[in-house]
Amino acid sequence: GKISNILSKFIKSYFDRKISHNGKLLKKTINKILKNKEINYSYKYDFVKKRTKIIYGKSYAINYLIIEGIFTLELLKFFSVNDYVLIKLKINKNKCMKRIYERDHIERGKSKLKSLEDFKMAWKIYQNKEKSYLLLNEQKELIFKKDPNVNTIIERII
Repeated sequence: GKISNILSKFIKSYFDRKISHNGKLLKKTINKILKNKEINYSYKYDFVKKRTKIIYGKSYAINYLIIEGIFTLELLKFFSVNDYVLIKLKINKNKCMKRIYERDHIERGKSKLKSLEDFKMAWKIYQNKEKSYLLLNEQKELIFKKDPNVNTIIERII
């Protein structure tokens, strides 16, 4: 919330860095879902207003949990005690940049120039992060070099 709002003004690519999320809260929430197979709330971050909102509503019978985003690599050790599959898209930089620009423009109200500047910095951060993460079990990693559809991903997992 307020801290993120302030820090994002001073730290380049703040939201692409580990400092931007509450790791303890994330792990606590994931553990709660895994233990109970349900949760009665979720979090939504508003990138325009720069605020986190708690949304109340119960989700039942959770058998699979999808965790998406660049911080997933930093959670591999945490996930390793559970059954997991790491799915990575290794698509080219320009395709990725186009996807990010469209999302940032529509959902976050960023200009094209700001979106491209942020993407270039985030790309460097992610490339460095990817080099340093420790894959605990290669058999649990699926890599797609072309943009797959959901059915293709599910077929590979099964």
